[in-house]
Amino acid sequence: MHGKTGRVRDELAKIFVTLPRGVGAGPSGERYEHIKAISKTAAGMDALLELGMQLVRGFWDPRMRGGRLAALNKADGGIRPVLSGEALRRAVGKAMIRVAQDRIESILLPVHQMSCGSRRLLGAPT
Repeated sequence: MHGKTGRVRDELAKIFVTLPRGVGAGPSGERYEHIKAISKTAAGMDALLELGMQLVRGFWDPRMRGGRLAALNKADGGIRPVLSGEALRRAVGKAMIRVAQDRIESILLPVHQMSCGSRRLLGAPT
């Protein structure tokens, strides 16, 4: 496939088969394990890729923007809020970031926004 859309689709295919286990479910209860299981068949992978690309194109249900909120106790007695969004949305976002990484870095690093996950920080290999 050509262009950024094709690159996002290729990244999605890579991500779907390597999703980690044990990551929190989103509001629907969908977990990475569900996506990984579906992606094991050709038909399942095709369906996930098509659904993922619909999200990339902006066609998604507004309920996907929410998340499941949990409160974790901190060592100092405070509380750390943790929000888990929908698993498919997180995977699609990861693929989009991977494709746009160089562009994101070119915009954020000059203004000292180091939290963009740059491979160029702290002597990391490029």
